[in-house]
Amino acid sequence: MGLEVIEYLAGEIGVRFSGTPAEVQAVDYIAEQFRTIGLETRVEPFQFLGWELEGEPVLRLTGPVAERIPCFAFVYSPSTPPGGFELPVRKMGKTEVLKGINSDKFALIDPATGQECAHVIVRMDGPGCSMPLADPQLAVPTVMVGGEEALAFERLAGAHPDLKARLSLSARLEPGARSYNVLATLPGRGSGKAVLVTCHHDTEYNCPGAVDNASGVQGVIELARRLAQNPPQRTVHFAAFGAEELMLLGAKHHCRHLKETGAIKDIDAVVNLDMIACNSPTWINVTQDVKEFKVRVARVFERFGVFERFGDVRWELPPWPTSDHAPFTEAGIPTLFVSYEGQRYPHLHLPTDTVDKIDKELLDLSINCVDGILQDLCQTP
Repeated sequence: MGLEVIEYLAGEIGVRFSGTPAEVQAVDYIAEQFRTIGLETRVEPFQFLGWELEGEPVLRLTGPVAERIPCFAFVYSPSTPPGGFELPVRKMGKTEVLKGINSDKFALIDPATGQECAHVIVRMDGPGCSMPLADPQLAVPTVMVGGEEALAFERLAGAHPDLKARLSLSARLEPGARSYNVLATLPGRGSGKAVLVTCHHDTEYNCPGAVDNASGVQGVIELARRLAQNPPQRTVHFAAFGAEELMLLGAKHHCRHLKETGAIKDIDAVVNLDMIACNSPTWINVTQDVKEFKVRVARVFERFGVFERFGDVRWELPPWPTSDHAPFTEAGIPTLFVSYEGQRYPHLHLPTDTVDKIDKELLDLSINCVDGILQDLCQTP
């Protein structure tokens, strides 16, 4: 297996933030890959509230120490006034950045009113990076600081109760932005419910996304190619979703459409690939009330030597809810999420998530294992 899909998406195109021309280029490429394999392929557009950062945010400590702190804007963060805020810094407590990951939250406080005018999220367990705000309607301008800069910010804030900072951030909303799901179908040789294999093709606003998630797209296209050579009993649908990085909008749109048309009753299982070429150990997420999934997956992993390489894998029951399988899990469909511990990946949502970060051996192992799992699922009458 080569890296041609990853090289084109993350190398030739690069950043594929939802609603941009680069995303459209990626969608056209992925659709053509499915068509070349011989699959019935269509592109499913959907509208969403877009967001664009107009220049990098600037965070400066202004007194009693003066220092610029590198930071990343949260997606959907509103702008500061021209020239920014210069206000006292206060520690507010903890906030959940990702599911299960709590970070310290600081606020720039208006001393006259006590109003929180801006937020600085300090992530101590990893690098600063871009993330979407959970509730844009209630948001103030928000940035993240991570790594060594987070340690420095925490230390200075603790040492100087009178610490002040200036934050400047310029961004704009784009109502009616458009993203796309790429959908393809391989008809089965028999009857029965279908299996849906998914990934996402979009990236954060400053990230070429080789691991997150050109690796998953490479995997899904390779699996489609293999299955097409000897079509299984069950029909297999493939989906490369848009706007995963914007709170799973593409997967939610498609799942809602399946519910509205009644087609969701024809989906027997969902297998989602996201970040399948970095880190170890393997991180497998299985629907809690479908324990035979775990037995089947473990059998395949044993066959491919996964346990010999990593020891026991980490099983998450129920699946970690921050990737494209989540809407289907909520809809009651058995789901299998194949990933690696992405929040520990040091290039997550950063410009450094480039093709050279791909672990080719791990990518091949991931695809071979999922191929074995699909062969097991899809040959079942």
